[in-house]
Amino acid sequence: MLTRRVLLAAPSLALPTSAWAYAGDFDTFLGGLRAEGLRSGVSAATLDRALAGLRPNEKVLELDRRQPEFTLTWERYRETRLTDQRIAQGRALAAQNRRLLAAVRSAYGVDAGVIMGIWGLESNYGGFTGGFNVIEALATLAWDGRRAGFFRPELMSAL
Repeated sequence: MLTRRVLLAAPSLALPTSAWAYAGDFDTFLGGLRAEGLRSGVSAATLDRALAGLRPNEKVLELDRRQPEFTLTWERYRETRLTDQRIAQGRALAAQNRRLLAAVRSAYGVDAGVIMGIWGLESNYGGFTGGFNVIEALATLAWDGRRAGFFRPELMSAL
């Protein structure tokens, strides 16, 4: 009987700390976020403006859970995301930004191809920025808990 209880409880012990930390209602989460912001030097006025009326955005959660990188086969992903047009655009932009890309590589050790690949796939070279309120989206993802360890610091930086 004890073994059965331990086995039934085991999955809850495997949850990341962040999931436990943010389980609860959104208003409680925002209260903790506000306190953290004040401790970090974010002004009360900034927090008031940024957090006023925020609610979790279900569309953000839906899109986060069905990102093409995780839902498509490699063949389908390559066919739909790595088009000849996107590659040509990336090459042209890399040529235009050659000096900047070289400076970034020198300072941070990040290859131009990595930067161009991320820029192209994540935003179509700045052509698509998502259309979401950044604070609302980051707060939603930080509250959700699945990747709060990533999104909460991003949210604090945005504030």
